[in-house]
Amino acid sequence: MLVAETVVAVTMLCSSAKRRSHGDSPTCLSVVSTSTIGSCQASSGRTLERQMTDDIEQLRGVRRASAKRSGDVFDVSVVMEDMDFARFDAVVQKELELYSTYPDFTFYFDIMSASELEAPSAVNAA
Repeated sequence: MLVAETVVAVTMLCSSAKRRSHGDSPTCLSVVSTSTIGSCQASSGRTLERQMTDDIEQLRGVRRASAKRSGDVFDVSVVMEDMDFARFDAVVQKELELYSTYPDFTFYFDIMSASELEAPSAVNAA
């Protein structure tokens, strides 16, 4: 009986595709069925690119980050306020975490200082 009640509860949870949060903005609840007995996996509905960008931008010293996906390859750009070693190391640790968490994907990271972007290039100076 307990198994039947669990299957019914999980089936109801998995069939609920959308949910509203407090306020006006809708949040999507993505559901993926993982077996025939009714277990499922729920996520926030954010893409992996958005999740990576949000996680990296939370690191201290990061001005902005972007991630673009092409198949199984991710190009990740990170612009830092400065290249302070401790802050740079935190970005590298996040990079290593992504490699181990998603071994089937290929990641290319480009980490640069904001001053590199703002400085006039030698070509423009001539």
